[in-house]
Amino acid sequence: MKRFNIVFFIVAIVTLGGLLSACGVGKNSDSNTAASSSSEKTLDSYLQGVKDQGLTVDDQGEVEIADLSKQVKATSGVRFNGEGGAHAKLLKFDNEDLAQKASSFYASKQEQVHAEGNMLLVMDRSLQKDWFKKYQDAIFKQ
Repeated sequence: MKRFNIVFFIVAIVTLGGLLSACGVGKNSDSNTAASSSSEKTLDSYLQGVKDQGLTVDDQGEVEIADLSKQVKATSGVRFNGEGGAHAKLLKFDNEDLAQKASSFYASKQEQVHAEGNMLLVMDRSLQKDWFKKYQDAIFKQ
């Protein structure tokens, strides 16, 4: 009889723990909300922020991921023309390491790059550095 009570008690604790975690008891809702809201922001919404700051974003469209180099393992991307018609891409990756590897690849191709977190901005060298910095700030400081 004692053995049955102990087994019942353990099963009850495990079940109760599962129910509490499913309900979100004990979770810090502020950090979960912040993490989910940042991951929900689309690349298009980042570019809208660039437009809202008065910077040029022309001929915006999706990047064909299958057409990227094998060294660039992006999950999504948008392309656009910036100031002076400079070609640009904003790419999103599964993690920061993949973004850094792609950054190195594009830098070796003489492109201007800035990686932050799991995102990468790539622009032509034809765009002056101060303009590149304006786009970089407009995207990554949102």
